[in-house]
Amino acid sequence: MKVTNGEVFAAKEPLDKLLIISLPVKPSYQLARMARKLLDARQPIEVVRNKLVKEYGAEAEGRPGVFTVAPGGEHWDEFVSKVNELMAEEVEVDATQVVLPSKDWTVDAATLMALEKFVTLEEPAKNGTS
Repeated sequence: MKVTNGEVFAAKEPLDKLLIISLPVKPSYQLARMARKLLDARQPIEVVRNKLVKEYGAEAEGRPGVFTVAPGGEHWDEFVSKVNELMAEEVEVDATQVVLPSKDWTVDAATLMALEKFVTLEEPAKNGTS
C-alpha cells in the first residue's frame, strides 16, 4: 500500500484507539499486524523529524537534551517547510486495508477519518428487500 509519511505518522494515536476496542478475532489480529507495520514505517520518520527539531530548534530552558521549535520563531518557517516535505514523501507499506465489522462497537469519526487509508467498514448485509 502506498501512503505518505504524514498518513503513517498521523495514524498512530487513532490506531491505538482501535486496538483497545473489543473486536472479533480476525480484525483484531489484522489491526495488530497493521500497527506493527506502521510502527516500523514510523520509526525513520521520527528519526528525521527529531533531527529537524534539533537542527531548527533550541534546547528547552531547564530541560537539558530536550529541543523545541517555537512557533513563529526565527527558524519556524524553515522547520515547517522541511517537516512538510518529510510528511509528503510517499512510502510503501507492506499491508492491506483492514475490514472492520460495522456493528457491535463504537468509535469516533475523527479516528476513522485519520485511518481511512488503513481501515474500512464492512458493508452491512442486505436483507433481500428493496
